[in-house]
Amino acid sequence: DGPEPDEFRLAHAVVDGLEPLEKSVFELIFYQGRTQDEAAQILKLSTRTIKRHWQAARLKLHDALEGRLPGV
Repeated sequence: DGPEPDEFRLAHAVVDGLEPLEKSVFELIFYQGRTQDEAAQILKLSTRTIKRHWQAARLKLHDALEGRLPGV
């Protein structure tokens, strides 16, 4: 039993629809495996700002997927 392709499509659609800064933060941390501090340095923002956008992005993904993560 693998993850449903629709779940992956929905997850990617949600990420694509994030606000530009939320999307950048999400891509750096989730897809590239950067730390919040590294993302802050790359984007020239405070770590606190990164944390806020990271949390907002994860919450939107969580809500869209009704608490499920694809493949989990």
